Amino acid sequence: MESAHDEPFADNQTQEIEKTLLLAKLKPEDLLPLTQVVYFASEELHHNNYKLLQIDNCLLETFNEQGVVYVKGEDNENAVLCTDTATYDLLETETSNALLLVESLHFRDSVTDSAPKATSKVTVKGVFYDYLEVTPTKPNLQRLHELLDKRPYKGPEYERDGDEHDLYTYSELLNRIQASRNELDAALEAMRIVKVNDKIRILDFEYHSRVLSYMLKLIEENSWNFNEVDYDQTVSTLSDLIPEEIICSLFELYTEKSKREFCSIMLESLIYKNFWKHGWSWYQMECAPKQRCYTDLL
Repeated sequence: MESAHDEPFADNQTQEIEKTLLLAKLKPEDLLPLTQVVYFASEELHHNNYKLLQIDNCLLETFNEQGVVYVKGEDNENAVLCTDTATYDLLETETSNALLLVESLHFRDSVTDSAPKATSKVTVKGVFYDYLEVTPTKPNLQRLHELLDKRPYKGPEYERDGDEHDLYTYSELLNRIQASRNELDAALEAMRIVKVNDKIRILDFEYHSRVLSYMLKLIEENSWNFNEVDYDQTVSTLSDLIPEEIICSLFELYTEKSKREFCSIMLESLIYKNFWKHGWSWYQMECAPKQRCYTDLL
């Protein structure tokens, strides 16, 4: 098997190779017909233009399927490697043996025993004494809380007071947070975020409570059952008080689709559990229907 770098044997090359094999106590007939001659490039071999990365089969499949992974980290953070589903620590590991970065190297499975004898030039482009090793790790979500806590959404009347640089789109968070896409999505869902003007926000607790109280009072005023909450009427009635995207977000959080058209089922147990963490006494006095006992919903 020949390549663009393969060359026929010259007499002096043959003699030199045979002498080397004799010293190594090897027989030419026991070796593959391709001889690869290693040359070192004339340029600087010890440079920082490349880093060697050791990966497992799972990461290799990700490279082959997606063609891209992400390295994330601020100046004060250790770098991590992220795929769409997992996060890995990047650890620099030293080795006592030199690792060579080569060009046009033939591996065993690319050479056949029946191929004619030939030589191939292999050029060493770099010499390394360390490499990057990856180990699975948990996502670093502390940074996510820090960024979103800078400007919780308190209502449209407060939006002029803040700095726009403290607001982030989903793409910006994905680039900055040391987590995979799936891990970030799960964290945002657990944080009960809302999207305002394409920015990811958390709701201020007092504002969250006020909006929810409006919704519950509207249900009471219209004598709706909790499994027959009219979505369209709720939005149209409260839109003068609350931005529509906030109402829609809380509907997604606290309701699920009803079998009846245009109606939703209010998830009372979810309301109870959320406000138990922050202010159960407020919810018990202001929002919970008096005739219903919620202790069995825990």
